[in-house]
Amino acid sequence: MVKQLHLEIGELKRRADGITSAGVGLESIGQLLNNSDLDRDDRNGLEQAVIALGDYVRRVGYDLYAQAERLEGGAK
Repeated sequence: MVKQLHLEIGELKRRADGITSAGVGLESIGQLLNNSDLDRDDRNGLEQAVIALGDYVRRVGYDLYAQAERLEGGAK
């Protein structure tokens, strides 16, 4: 039980690192989009990056919630 909990906590930390990195990436993209010198291809590339990061954040958020639910159920 303790070993499994330790593994779960490690997984939560790994996913939290991913979410943090995605947040930093989204902030950087937002700053780049404020640059009026971007051409169409650059804007399209940034748009695709935002879509991919948004999808990643959404999926990891669902996974983190499910993992927390499992941990909560095991603690009862």
